[in-house]
Amino acid sequence: MLKKHKNHLIGLIQLHGLDVSQFHAAEKNVQAFGTETNAFVVEFRGSPLSFTVIDVPSSYYYYLVRYVPYSPSFEEELMLDEFRQQEVPQTIDGLDKLFRSWLQHNVKTYLEERATPDLWSEVEALTIATISPIISGRDTSEFSEGEKSQIRLALQNFQQTIVVKFEPSAEQITAIGDQLRYLSDAVDRLNRFDWRSLVLTTLLRHCPEITWSI
Repeated sequence: MLKKHKNHLIGLIQLHGLDVSQFHAAEKNVQAFGTETNAFVVEFRGSPLSFTVIDVPSSYYYYLVRYVPYSPSFEEELMLDEFRQQEVPQTIDGLDKLFRSWLQHNVKTYLEERATPDLWSEVEALTIATISPIISGRDTSEFSEGEKSQIRLALQNFQQTIVVKFEPSAEQITAIGDQLRYLSDAVDRLNRFDWRSLVLTTLLRHCPEITWSI
């Protein structure tokens, strides 16, 4: 692979707002054209993601392209002819488009997923660590006054955690407060089992301000 084409890939990484130091690149031998062939492989450090550019023996302006996408299987994808199911050499423009797509839809998606908090776990942590000892199992008994106070305190702490950790807007804070007050009031009229069900329904289905908008 020509140096100017390798260097162009660095420019594309920077263009997508990514840190070049997060990538590793090296020449490797891979199987192509029925033999071992030289390839330039770009890997995203700490992940299975990679983008492989394989020299075509007859030209420095056509390359085979293979890449590992961000998917459950991380299975390498080949650029195949639709009818003959053979790898199709890519022009420089084709290589450019494929590398841009790999960065945008695979590397950046991988980074976003890694950085996104698991709010289901946050809610589960609230119910399990703080409230579940009170409402565990299928117990349908009523809450004692002490348990009601404990639950209300836990909900207040949960709201403060959301505000500090996710920095919601003023409108979102109001909506979150309304939902948590609804849960707080419900301990006076619901038993343990029904209240636990209401917690999950309210926070995960009826409160997008907590789950998806933050």
